[in-house]
Amino acid sequence: MDGPVLDAKPKERITARIALLLALLIGFALRLLHLGAESLWYDETVSIHLARQPIPAMIAHTAGDIHPPGYYLLLHLWQQLTAPTLLHGLEYIYALPSVIAGMVVLALLYAIGRRLFNPKVA
Repeated sequence: MDGPVLDAKPKERITARIALLLALLIGFALRLLHLGAESLWYDETVSIHLARQPIPAMIAHTAGDIHPPGYYLLLHLWQQLTAPTLLHGLEYIYALPSVIAGMVVLALLYAIGRRLFNPKVA
């Protein structure tokens, strides 16, 4: 009689993980849906301009700034990976690292909530 009760926990975990994965995928798709709907804002164009600089120039420019060069370095590397798409006018591709980071943060928050409290709270 204890068999079904003991098997319920792993099934609940699998169901919770599938639900989390589906929620993250739906959220990711919704973010992508309107990613290029608006034109770039001023601060985004400044970030893109800095990311297009050679790395030493980028670091020199941000040395006196309140923002460390980490984000611009990440954007620079992302630009190197996605250069062919940028040639076709797909500037919104610059927003994709932020979308991905947001999804990772949501998954981490779920894991933290689950660990600190319980799966229902998470």
